[in-house]
Amino acid sequence: MGRGEGREYSPAATNADNGGGKKKQKEKEMDELKKEVTMDDHKYSLEELSQKYGTDLVKGLTNTRAAETLASDGPNALTPPPTTPEWVKFCRQLFGGFSILLWIGAVLCFLAYGITVAIEDDPTNDNLYLGVVLAVVVIVTGCFSYYQEAKSSKIMDSFKNMVPQQALVIREGEKLQINAEAVVVGDLVEIKGGDRVPADIRIISSQGCKVDNSSLTGESEPQTRSPEFTHENPLETRNISFFSTNCVEGTARGIVISTGDRTVMGRIATLASGLEVGRTPIAMEIEHFIHIITGVAVFLVCSDKTGTLTQNRMTGDGVNDSPALKKAGNSVFQQGMNRILIFGLLEETALAAFLSYCPGMDVALRMYPLKVTWWFCAFPYSLLIFLYDEVRKLILRRDPGGWVEKESYY
Repeated sequence: MGRGEGREYSPAATNADNGGGKKKQKEKEMDELKKEVTMDDHKYSLEELSQKYGTDLVKGLTNTRAAETLASDGPNALTPPPTTPEWVKFCRQLFGGFSILLWIGAVLCFLAYGITVAIEDDPTNDNLYLGVVLAVVVIVTGCFSYYQEAKSSKIMDSFKNMVPQQALVIREGEKLQINAEAVVVGDLVEIKGGDRVPADIRIISSQGCKVDNSSLTGESEPQTRSPEFTHENPLETRNISFFSTNCVEGTARGIVISTGDRTVMGRIATLASGLEVGRTPIAMEIEHFIHIITGVAVFLVCSDKTGTLTQNRMTGDGVNDSPALKKAGNSVFQQGMNRILIFGLLEETALAAFLSYCPGMDVALRMYPLKVTWWFCAFPYSLLIFLYDEVRKLILRRDPGGWVEKESYY
């Protein structure tokens, strides 16, 4: 009966027959773990406690009984969670999220360079350099992100370091120093100042024993442990000492009531490693940024294709006989505006207005509503760029072949 009751909050006791059953079973187990700790061992008298766990309060368990309990309950250790292979983590950092867009850009650059090499006698290396830069950026950022993730994914390791290596137990009247993993429910154990508690134990005798519960309850002051029942809450009563807490002074003797994953600390470790981790605010913002950048990239590609089609249309319409294409130094007032160019400008302006002011788009894109007055901030810069371009063209017309034509791009 003792061993059965010792498993009352086991996080993983059974397996379902199919995948759906396993998921429901896991959800049920996690719901159980989230509940308040419920135990009655701190309320029992010493005689009731001895009868429940079949333990002699002086001689402890027999070696046979201890071996049977160890075989049925398993070792006194925290069960490690399923781990993701390191190479999978690295690949996620290297090819996940925004990185995949950069990889696509690098591949397209290499592809464009290959086509250029195949069709031109003297190809330029611009696409090759751009592809190499994109690939290097993705690899460096992926390695850095993987390193950061590896540093912050040691939760279970920290719990493992809290497991005491040795424990002093009394079996058949003899004191034995055994591996802490061999401690079983019903064992009679002794702790002293400097020891870590090997399991959840019910104190049956103590001499000035105090334990440090700060890792469990956050209490900064050492807490007295004694055989007396002092509180209904098992986390507050003085006659329970918890797995992995430190005994800072005095000595105590107690009966093990829970081991491994069934301890209070084991419940916390299982919750920390088994619950689905929600996305952090920075992760959500990065994902939103990726979506915005992706949309902008698609928009720019579409705009570039519109410009290409416009240029082809102008060429097909015989516009390349016009001074606008024959002499790039002509002012916009001299070369005029083609109706195709006007259509392209209006089309892109309408698209920008739609994305900015269509009802619901600010929610879909998670943007603040754009006030009309905010557009006027760009007018001075637009005017400055226009004036700069007109002055540059004027210099080109006045001084053809000069340094402005050699050093400026148009």
